[in-house]
Amino acid sequence: MKSILILTDFSSATEQTIGYIKENGLQLGIQRILIYHSFGPQGIDTLVPDGIKIPILGDEHQLFENSIATLQKLRNELLEVLQDVEIDVLIDSKPVVEAVHEIVQEKNIDLVVLGINGSDDGGKNSVGKIPAHLMKNHSLDLLLVPSNSKSYRMDNVMLACDLKNIVQILPDKKLKEFVRDLNAHLFVVNVGEENDMDAVSLVQEQTVLHELIDDLNPEFHYLKSKDTVPVLLQFAQSKQVGLIVAVPLKRGFLENLFHKSETKKLTLNTSIPLLLMHKR
Repeated sequence: MKSILILTDFSSATEQTIGYIKENGLQLGIQRILIYHSFGPQGIDTLVPDGIKIPILGDEHQLFENSIATLQKLRNELLEVLQDVEIDVLIDSKPVVEAVHEIVQEKNIDLVVLGINGSDDGGKNSVGKIPAHLMKNHSLDLLLVPSNSKSYRMDNVMLACDLKNIVQILPDKKLKEFVRDLNAHLFVVNVGEENDMDAVSLVQEQTVLHELIDDLNPEFHYLKSKDTVPVLLQFAQSKQVGLIVAVPLKRGFLENLFHKSETKKLTLNTSIPLLLMHKR
């Protein structure tokens, strides 16, 4: 995760994201940061929830100038702490998803970082259209920082682990490199019901999981509950976990963590930053 792309919409979620990278950038070992903003009509309503609009004031030239000034301000904030990191800004009016994929390819980006807007609705966070699209349809590694996230260093990291087809889905090499770079303690947590898997399959998957990552000396926790997400988040908070790592799936943990609310907005049920890590 040496090279990161931060998506910005200049909201409170962006402020929290910049603060999180300032606090944890050294531990992450970041070498390059690119801060990106799309100022055109295609770039509005990207990170913010449905129904919330960022007003466009003045003509396009003035909007561009204001956006550049704000990007430079964010860059300077990061440089106060990350003096040895190469930090650049980029602005255009491209559709965000298109721009993200171009930037990731052209700039060899390892990780895309973006904020999501926290609410007081039981700690849930409204997720805008672009984050939802990137999460559901693309194999980018994404770090999501809730605007109401707690300030825990990443000394403790939790892998929220599904035990089905573990060898096919777990990015074990990438995970091990990431955890070692952080010099973090890893908790591996699986929450399931008694009848989720037969005993033989369960033992087989647990054995494979241990073989893949035992050299990290993690703590393994196999918890029994039908309420997967609350149990995982309660565990993470009790251990002062600074980052939850999850592998995107169409079922299981992420299916429950991300859901549609009554207002049809995707919501994220955590105040702890979440890293979606893909196996490539």
